[in-house]
Amino acid sequence: LQMRQELHDRFGVTTHPKYVQSHDRVYLSVLLGETLAGGGVQDTLEAQKPIYRNALRAIYTTAKVAPHPLAALPGVPAEVRQEVQRALLRMGNAQDGKKLLARIPMRQIGPATLEDYEPLRLKGLERFVLSPD
Repeated sequence: LQMRQELHDRFGVTTHPKYVQSHDRVYLSVLLGETLAGGGVQDTLEAQKPIYRNALRAIYTTAKVAPHPLAALPGVPAEVRQEVQRALLRMGNAQDGKKLLARIPMRQIGPATLEDYEPLRLKGLERFVLSPD
C-alpha cells in the first residue's frame, strides 16, 4: 500500500495491482514477463538466488517506515500480551533466538508503540485497499 500511495501522491501514477501471494512470486512474475514491475522488500530481494536478483533492478525505493508489528487482539489479557512480549524480547537477545528470527526474516526485535506507526497512518493508506470482488 505504501508503494501505491507514494507513486500516486508523489508522481501522479495510478497502479493496477495484481496480488500474487508472496515477494518471491512477485520477482518471478517480473522475470517471467507476467508483469512489468512489482513491489517487494529489500530483504526478500537480497534472499533471491544471484541469477534472479541480478536480473532485477530496483526502480524506486519507498520512504523508510517502522517495520511490521506483532499485535494482539484487545481481548487477549494484558498479562498474556506482556508475557509474550517479554518472551519475544528475550528471544531477540539470545544467539539461538536471533537465528530463529532471522529465518522469517527478522533481523531485530524490539518494543513498539502506536506513535511509531503514526507516519503510516498519516499517509492515508486506506485509500489504496482493494475491495474484495
